[in-house]
Amino acid sequence: MNAGKKGAEKKTGAENEILFRQRHMGSAVFVGWLIVVFTVQWMSLDIYLPAMPQIRDAFSVTEAQLNLTLSIYVIFCAVGTIVSGPLSDKYGRKRPILTGMVLFVLFNLLSAASSSLVSLIIFRSIAGLGSGAVCTIVMAMIKDSLAGRRFQQAMTFLQSLAIIGPILAPVAGAFIISWFSWRGIFIFLTIAAAVSAIPLFLMDETLALEKRVEGNVWRATCGLFTILKNKGFTLFLLVISLLSASWYSYMAVCSYIYLEDFGLSYYMYSLYYGLGATASFIAPFLYLYLSSKLRGRTILQICFAMIFGSGLLIFLFGAKSALAFFLLFLIFLLAEGMSRPLGMVILLDQREDAIGAASSVSNFALSVLGVVGTSAATLPWNSYLSGLGIILMASIALSLIVWIPLLKTNIKIKGL
Repeated sequence: MNAGKKGAEKKTGAENEILFRQRHMGSAVFVGWLIVVFTVQWMSLDIYLPAMPQIRDAFSVTEAQLNLTLSIYVIFCAVGTIVSGPLSDKYGRKRPILTGMVLFVLFNLLSAASSSLVSLIIFRSIAGLGSGAVCTIVMAMIKDSLAGRRFQQAMTFLQSLAIIGPILAPVAGAFIISWFSWRGIFIFLTIAAAVSAIPLFLMDETLALEKRVEGNVWRATCGLFTILKNKGFTLFLLVISLLSASWYSYMAVCSYIYLEDFGLSYYMYSLYYGLGATASFIAPFLYLYLSSKLRGRTILQICFAMIFGSGLLIFLFGAKSALAFFLLFLIFLLAEGMSRPLGMVILLDQREDAIGAASSVSNFALSVLGVVGTSAATLPWNSYLSGLGIILMASIALSLIVWIPLLKTNIKIKGL
């Protein structure tokens, strides 16, 4: 009998919240480890942002050219996401996540040795392929293992660190480049990922044989199209992805805004990031609290208002000082931090099977809209700061174009 079958527990009611128990670690340790793995992957997105001016000068390139290291990385994350989910539904979670981790570790090490912008883009991209696979499968494994309020709590922690990881990452990056060159950042990622991968060898497979997709790989891939045919799932995913696109925009230009537009030191830059990280860490737990009081749609509409207000205020007053910009952007950080766990809980709760494919589609959409966000941020605005304010307002306008008709239909979405 396989490990998945041994670990599976079929119960009903409130006790059904733990669906699978690992033989070598408790459920809390297992989920906690997955959250650590997930956080390391998300840190890799932007930990090098403080070093972008340094990398730009080292390779004698423009900001737009250097931005390709971010946007192409996100594209390859999306590819890793869309491929790995169906494969994990077919072959189980363990082999695909191990493969993704190996790619991530190896190509971050090669990124540290890059001799040109082209080689850095190539190595970062393949590392992104692995990262997309790891993040997608982590979410599927949590869904395999937990249900009900426990699943909601785990996803809140996961999304909290998915937010705080990239926000704290530049603080770590700024510290590293204060002692080493930008290459030290990628060496740090290599070591952190390798250490976080160690418990993989103790992990039991979470997807039992009888729950795997039968047939060939193409049949497993077709699960993606089946999920997309669900209009409620697809339209709601588009709304959540549009909200997160602005966060990617911020990641693309924040170092230029803080370090060059406002002329902050690396220390002050780190301080603002640390304060923002605190708000981003709290936001998902604020969602968890509100979810026991308010309907999901009400929480989401509050987020709409907060993000639009943040964008408008940044556009009008954000350039007055670094402190003004930070305080106004804090409104966005709280709103986006609440909308992300809300969105992922609702999206994954729509499916009882093909969880890997559902996770793939969700993460793929977030990545694709993320590329749009990074590209929009570096358009020839009068300033990156005013452009960011416009992007925040535009994301809400586009979200409402989808959201309002969705509310007027008879489409049922569990959790809303």
